[in-house]
Amino acid sequence: MITVRPPVHTSGEGGVEADVEIATPSLNPTVRYRCVVELARHVAAPPAFGGVDQALAPLPLTVGEAYDRWTFHGPLFRRIAAIDGIASGWIAGRIDSPSTRSGVAGIGRADWIIDPFVFDAALQLELIWSRARLDTTALPSRFHAFHRYGALSDEALTAFVHVEVLAGGHALKSEFHFVDSAARVRASVEGMEVSCSAALNRLAQGNSLVASAG
Repeated sequence: MITVRPPVHTSGEGGVEADVEIATPSLNPTVRYRCVVELARHVAAPPAFGGVDQALAPLPLTVGEAYDRWTFHGPLFRRIAAIDGIASGWIAGRIDSPSTRSGVAGIGRADWIIDPFVFDAALQLELIWSRARLDTTALPSRFHAFHRYGALSDEALTAFVHVEVLAGGHALKSEFHFVDSAARVRASVEGMEVSCSAALNRLAQGNSLVASAG
């Protein structure tokens, strides 16, 4: 159940800001997610991507092997087309998310404002980074902000994930940059926080392999 909580604020430029909750009434606590949504009449101009500050080395697995050994995602959510490289603080991968694979019953083509498969693909890259560098599985807990500058579906995008290790490897803080072929940022995520645990490696079917690359 999604609830937009009053009051809804408006700006002088026609924008709208609303408090939103996603709840499951049958559970306690009922509220599972909470956020502030800001809608604008016009999309801001996409900024240029600043690049990475480390050399990326090849991942010692193919994309298919990484999915099979390290993640728990089925065919519908496997939107990483290639992994460009990994370093001690970065991972980058190309994402393919055609809108014709909507994943919604009765909808042949999805017109997403925020493509959930593109968003999740960046989380998958972070999970792959966590398995490769720490041999732990990373699951998200919260993030500070998501900024959208353009369409994400049906685009040739590269997700650059910048990772900071916290709490002795038990947590990560990261930034996501979804970059198009013109090196413009289509969307970004600030302050993504994830928890890491080797015990969660059981969610994947394959064997662990700590990569030495990067």
